[in-house]
Amino acid sequence: MGKGVHVGFEAEGLMIPLTDLLPLKQAKLNHKSNAKYQKVMSSVREIGVIEPLAVFPQNGTGKYLLLDGHLRFEALKELGHTHAPCLISTDDEAYTYNRRVNKISPIQEHAMILKALKSGISEERIATVLHVDIAAIRQKRDLLNGICKEAAEILTRLSTYQGGLPQGAPTSPRLSNLLSVRLDTRLAAAARICVS
Repeated sequence: MGKGVHVGFEAEGLMIPLTDLLPLKQAKLNHKSNAKYQKVMSSVREIGVIEPLAVFPQNGTGKYLLLDGHLRFEALKELGHTHAPCLISTDDEAYTYNRRVNKISPIQEHAMILKALKSGISEERIATVLHVDIAAIRQKRDLLNGICKEAAEILTRLSTYQGGLPQGAPTSPRLSNLLSVRLDTRLAAAARICVS
């Protein structure tokens, strides 16, 4: 008989003082000018921490190893926060969890933006939180314009699960390829023109 599934995190998270977190890596001196850090900082400033930090307790010391969330940790410190929402890992495996997750597909981004707009969040606020130009938000919002409604609904159902946007779904790259077929054709034609 097989073994049970190992649970990676305790069921309940904790609010832990930043002073009790021990980062496994130090922030680079120029991390504040890094585009990724700027996006994290903008998101934390505007709406708070969405994804809790992953930590592992240090044998009865009250301290925790910071396994994942180093940029969120730095942003919280810079913004003057004293505590962080944390998930307690049952293993001190220190790989970066986000590197094991696929990026969301364009269809998923489109659905997320429509859902945010429908709930009353403005395009400007979405752009600020994501640290992107408002034109990029409008482009993602209008992604399915010109595609028949039935096809758009099928694509949306294929890329969502129970109204949510699952990360790492095998449909993500396929949907991106399907939506980009016209763009690929145009780029190939442009490349042929440039070569000749």
